Amino acid sequence: MKLRINRARIIVVLSSIITFVVADVSMPSSPMWQADYGNIPTGVGWGDIDGNGWHDLVITNGCDAAFVPNHVYFNNGSMIPTSPGWVSADQEPSDNIAIVDLDHDGDLDLVVANLGYTPTGCPPLPHVIYQNDGGLSPSPTWYSQPGNSFSCAVGDPDGDGDHDIAFAQGDYLTGHLQKAVIYRNNDGVIDTLPYWQSDSSYYGVEAFFVDIDFDGDHDFALGGRNAYVSIFYNDAGILETTPSWQTHAIIGARQMDFGDVDGDGDLDLAVAGIAEDFFLFENLGGHLDTVPFWSCSNYTQPSCVAWADVDDDGDFDLAGGAWYAPVGIFENNGGVLSDSYVWSYTGGGWLQQIAWGDFDEDGLVVTSEAFLGDGDKRIFYLERKPVHEISSLYINGTPVALQEYCHDFSQGWISLATAPATDDTLTVNYTYSQDLDLAVTGSRAMLFDNQHITAISEDETHLPQDSYCGPTIITGGSSLPRSTEYKIYDISGREVRAEHIEPGIYFIKLGNRVSRKIVKIK
Repeated sequence: MKLRINRARIIVVLSSIITFVVADVSMPSSPMWQADYGNIPTGVGWGDIDGNGWHDLVITNGCDAAFVPNHVYFNNGSMIPTSPGWVSADQEPSDNIAIVDLDHDGDLDLVVANLGYTPTGCPPLPHVIYQNDGGLSPSPTWYSQPGNSFSCAVGDPDGDGDHDIAFAQGDYLTGHLQKAVIYRNNDGVIDTLPYWQSDSSYYGVEAFFVDIDFDGDHDFALGGRNAYVSIFYNDAGILETTPSWQTHAIIGARQMDFGDVDGDGDLDLAVAGIAEDFFLFENLGGHLDTVPFWSCSNYTQPSCVAWADVDDDGDFDLAGGAWYAPVGIFENNGGVLSDSYVWSYTGGGWLQQIAWGDFDEDGLVVTSEAFLGDGDKRIFYLERKPVHEISSLYINGTPVALQEYCHDFSQGWISLATAPATDDTLTVNYTYSQDLDLAVTGSRAMLFDNQHITAISEDETHLPQDSYCGPTIITGGSSLPRSTEYKIYDISGREVRAEHIEPGIYFIKLGNRVSRKIVKIK
């Protein structure tokens, strides 16, 4: 049972009058940022790699066509530079990524799946990890056993509170049938041999951890070429090696994502099919239907899907992309997806992956959710994904240490090493965005700035106590009153007195409750 506490959104009030102009899906007609041609970008994701408080853009390159390095574009608080600030020392045909804290040190590490180079028969390659210890290592710090993998996933199938790593393996183009594998994380040290593998071999394309039956442990979903979408169920930390669920209604899946499309509290499955269709399978009380209840065949060769509440109306919309077809958004209206894109962009080329994140932090909201323990359940899903930041966890008011849980910002789940006892209350304080920006990879990496919300305020500026300071444009006065409840910092980190504020970007700290939010004053 999930108990929601204080679910009202806390919106900043930084002036006597503030008006929000809200649109529906309101994405721009062209990208506001593009990487250079030539790298063949594949994987994309968001995370604060350098620890400066802003989410950076991580891009892997090469796919199955080139030996090129991977890139991180560091967000400086006002823009994403066109040149990468981190370039990997190794060069491989790299594919999709996972960005998580593998060793509980507060830094985000990078997991990369490598497929192999098709012109030479796609010889199997090790998959790699770039460790972050106050800075991302340019060379891999961990290598898997060789394989051909387009996709990796992180989850906690053994329930010990740290991220294990799965790879969907196999390559259809060169006839490499391989087993899906999972590598165990032992307190930040990743095994070099898999502790789990599937009984059968596949042309694997997509790996995904999800608690599909909401019993508190991570099940494993697998998609591939010429194979049924499959789910391997987890029973108290023991993952089956032959899937208990398969859909025979479709064959093949390039990518999958799970989200609650109909608002009934369980996770439905979206699939980018190999051939012509996007599909949606309904979760009925923890059991996926085997026949899709929604599909769209308007776009050739779907390749990627990602759930997000694009228009901030409280339900998940579905972004989709396809090879040589537009990237676009299916809007969710009361649990029903639109029959075709309500927004699209046609210049993306062969689209590979989608990642949502608030790069300019113009829509951040701080909130809390609370969950009741049952003595067994370890994994808890937040209402919002992606999550921008998790500030703290408490069980019955006692802080949960970083070493005692793991989480995935992109999927919005938390997994604890010790299950909360029956009737214990787990409280999660986190930040999400109501104005998510869209990053995609295809012929090049691109970024679309969401134009959903514009904040306009008038008259005098004041800062009420216990207010959440979200990114807001202040068109009225240019000063903030003195108060012992908050401190103001400029973009360099220097504390600024309220009476000395001039137009610019500032950071607000309210006691110990909100670590950093942004105020734009002009």
